[in-house]
Amino acid sequence: MSSPSPLLRRGALGLTAALLALSLFTTPAHAAKSPKAKVDRIEVLQRSAAVKVPVLANDLRLGKLRKVKLKASGTARIKLKVVKVKGVPHLKVRPAKSTKPGKYKVVYTARTAAGMVTKSKLVITVVTPAPAGVRTDDGVLDTVAEFTEALTVAPEYDGEITYDRKNYKHWNAGLLPKDGCDTRREVLLAEATILPAVGTKCALTGGQWISAYDGAVITDAGKVDLDHMVPLSEAHDSGAWAWDAARREAYANDQGDPRSLVGVSATSNRSKSDRDPAEWMPPLATATCRYLSDWVATKYRWSLALDQAEKASITSHTACAATEVAPVTVVPRPEAGVTALR
Repeated sequence: MSSPSPLLRRGALGLTAALLALSLFTTPAHAAKSPKAKVDRIEVLQRSAAVKVPVLANDLRLGKLRKVKLKASGTARIKLKVVKVKGVPHLKVRPAKSTKPGKYKVVYTARTAAGMVTKSKLVITVVTPAPAGVRTDDGVLDTVAEFTEALTVAPEYDGEITYDRKNYKHWNAGLLPKDGCDTRREVLLAEATILPAVGTKCALTGGQWISAYDGAVITDAGKVDLDHMVPLSEAHDSGAWAWDAARREAYANDQGDPRSLVGVSATSNRSKSDRDPAEWMPPLATATCRYLSDWVATKYRWSLALDQAEKASITSHTACAATEVAPVTVVPRPEAGVTALR
């Protein structure tokens, strides 16, 4: 991708609890009393790249922050830093290489230009990656053009095993079944540019998302469509028709790679439907190369084929040929002899 990838959180269970505490600065005596702490939650992949979380994500009514200082101690397992993204203070979170899976709590205070002081909590869940196959970070495959050439080219499947959406079970209980959030809500929490409040049964209130296809700003979680980068029916015709039920469910709920599922506007999702790049491209011009990068990465991850028209369309976007594709973890192919669903 050419733009920052969504917030990452993928992996398996087996979490161990730990506590981290930090403060940004001492509350001045004349400042308003700190309100009850707000709680934000994110999940990050063990040994992942840094994730940026908006400060005061749940209480923007307090106004623009005047200054943020970070004083951290005992944070060897999770690296924390305050940075600004388009003028908005963010906590930059990155697990250290030695960080074990588990939940880590960060407590911090922040002061606005008006002198209001607020207290917030950030719960960071570090999860392990999904079972790894082959990584392509060895320098062999780096660009859209190289991934496109590496993919198998074959006609779309037109056999007797017809596509049925119900055979691709989604959404399941997600990576952390005990948190009450299904796959859809877990991804929405990961991709939010402003984190929503999380209520009973993972009800999401507030928050903000930016549609990857058309740039639309969405402030209601219920109006965000969670799209499969490679649509289910397209995946079916590109090789998933031969998969068993477990692999199909894994694909439909894939959180092992942030490119597999993406939050978009309902309008753009309906426009795309189940079409491949030969038939549809994002209306946002600046999203073209990122979209093609994500498309070939997802197909490569799941060993799905391109049809000839699809490949021709991708290669016709010459400006995107050299676009870098972030490392891909290939999901191992099913063993020979697996019986496909009918």
